[in-house]
Amino acid sequence: MQLLTSKSWGGGKATPKDLMTLKVKTDRSLLRDLGYNFVVSRALVKKGAKPRSQELDEDAVTAVDEEEQGKKESPPASKTQTQSHTPDNIAGMKFEIEYDGVKQEITAVPGQDGSKQPTFQVAPPKPGQKVVMYLTRVLEGDAKLGVVLKVNGKSTFEEQEGEPLSCKRWIYAAKDIGRRDDFAGFYRKDENGRLKVKRILALSEEETKGKLAQMGARAGWIDVDVIGGRDTEAPADGELLISTRSLTRTKAKTLKELRKQLAAGNKLKLPVTAARNIGGLMVSDDVESDAGSVLTDSLTNPALMGGISIRYLEVSSGGKTVDD
Repeated sequence: MQLLTSKSWGGGKATPKDLMTLKVKTDRSLLRDLGYNFVVSRALVKKGAKPRSQELDEDAVTAVDEEEQGKKESPPASKTQTQSHTPDNIAGMKFEIEYDGVKQEITAVPGQDGSKQPTFQVAPPKPGQKVVMYLTRVLEGDAKLGVVLKVNGKSTFEEQEGEPLSCKRWIYAAKDIGRRDDFAGFYRKDENGRLKVKRILALSEEETKGKLAQMGARAGWIDVDVIGGRDTEAPADGELLISTRSLTRTKAKTLKELRKQLAAGNKLKLPVTAARNIGGLMVSDDVESDAGSVLTDSLTNPALMGGISIRYLEVSSGGKTVDD
């Protein structure tokens, strides 16, 4: 923890004063909050295995740490590589996105701020383009999988904003292997059990700038988190240790706004920076339409298996099943 005051400014830069250092035990949810991509070893959660939540956390943290130290590269995608964390295989699920029916390339770019783990990114949609995301189960076997698919930090089911384990998820059983499901917006289940959807709209540059001020830290990101079920005798997944998401519920809704508040409080003048083209923010339409029937299912003793984040915006078919 560091302290910044009006006296911290000198020589054209701010020099903070060190106050204290805190050690925080990293868990899987914190890894995802920080934008790391990972998948825990499926051997730990195979039938009959009873790993503690701490063991799953340690497996994920060790894998990410080895990638960051350059000891190993991120696992590639394949049907046999269960620890792949790429869009083609996220703990057994494949993710794709199309604009106006054209599949978009999701690329891995070098990490930023010294990170060795690559960042996934896709070009933003143009205003008016139809945005559709796709999920396909590629994992073989009879284990159920649940997926929490979020855009700008909001789940595509009921726009929930909690941790992945606390959100409703799209359920994929063994019968769903190879089925490609389309997700064209934000869904909810009505009182008659029908699925309703508000389709995704891509905003113009002017609209994007105005909307960003109302959004949190996940604006411009697509998050895909995969939840697995375990034997009923296996210990329950642990409670969240710490989350950075509380930061988005402060008065400052954007980094720019936060900088202004800090500068005003410490009587500092911020340099003026030119705005960049930031059009293409994905938001939900106000119009709701019918999206077909929906089934309900559940996962036994759910555990976070892994997930990836895809940046789409730089900022500075029936048969879907949800859990009951």
